[in-house]
Amino acid sequence: MTLEFKGLSTVDGAVCALVAYDSGESTLKIIMPLGADKEMVTTGASEYKGNLYIDLATRWVRKVTLDEFVVTQTSLPGPRPKVDDYTVRHMLMRLISKDEFEKNRILR
Repeated sequence: MTLEFKGLSTVDGAVCALVAYDSGESTLKIIMPLGADKEMVTTGASEYKGNLYIDLATRWVRKVTLDEFVVTQTSLPGPRPKVDDYTVRHMLMRLISKDEFEKNRILR
């Protein structure tokens, strides 16, 4: 994981330190038994990165962005073709007030 100070920004009028983070490239291998000495094998790579907006006055994180990329290939037993998959996620998290939370809360 790397962190990089990118400068200053504002979120909802608050001055924030803008800090980038990056997981770097990672590889993965998942082996799942399917019974009778058979396995499903998934191999691939992933990376996630984004920005942290840290309020300089309160030191609370006011906003976070995340972009994740995952590429995999799954092999099943027998003559089946390999299955390729590409997943992308984009997330935004932000600090909200108690009033905003209560106003938008879904009653269960």
